[in-house]
Amino acid sequence: MMTTYYLRLALIPLLLLTAVLLVIRSQPYDDRELREILLPTDCPAPCFMGIRPGVTTMEEAVKLLEASGWVEAIDKQNFPYEVKWKSNLPDQNRINSERQNRVSFSNGIVSRIDLVINFKVGDIRLGFGRPDIEDVAHISMGAFYYRGVYIDKGIFVEAINFCPQSEIEIWNVNLSVTYVQMHSKNFGVDNKIPWGQAIWECKNLNRLAGR
Repeated sequence: MMTTYYLRLALIPLLLLTAVLLVIRSQPYDDRELREILLPTDCPAPCFMGIRPGVTTMEEAVKLLEASGWVEAIDKQNFPYEVKWKSNLPDQNRINSERQNRVSFSNGIVSRIDLVINFKVGDIRLGFGRPDIEDVAHISMGAFYYRGVYIDKGIFVEAINFCPQSEIEIWNVNLSVTYVQMHSKNFGVDNKIPWGQAIWECKNLNRLAGR
């Protein structure tokens, strides 16, 4: 009897989240900006600014960054292993201008591109649909990690934030995006725990911490 009661309680947040997502999905969503930045049509995925992991050389990557008009300055301190750069565009362009972005190299070829964006989990889900791999992990006291992998697009998105007060909060968290050749299996942190368990643990920690 008690087991049934607790199962019903556990289903309430899930049903609420499902209802909210259904309402959101029923609204028209303009994903042109999202796709223009993350999935350019003139370059096979994975690709950003003409730079392609597994294809573009490090010299070509630097030249493309310099010629893009998007880059404020290129930090070559760790060259030939990586270069870092900041966007010189206003934040409404959706590329974060406060944080450094990174292009990493292996054997003289681009191995991955790490980009800090001003899109949220909800933007990605609405624009690209449900990822091929998606989970949330409770990683430390009061913090959670989100990951969504789009294999065909050659990208995965990640976010780290305080534990959510509710499931709905997850959709409003800013992301970083990584471009990588998917056969490398470089999807980010491994050993995730199930979504529901992560949120449940975060909620309990929130209660203990008085959040």
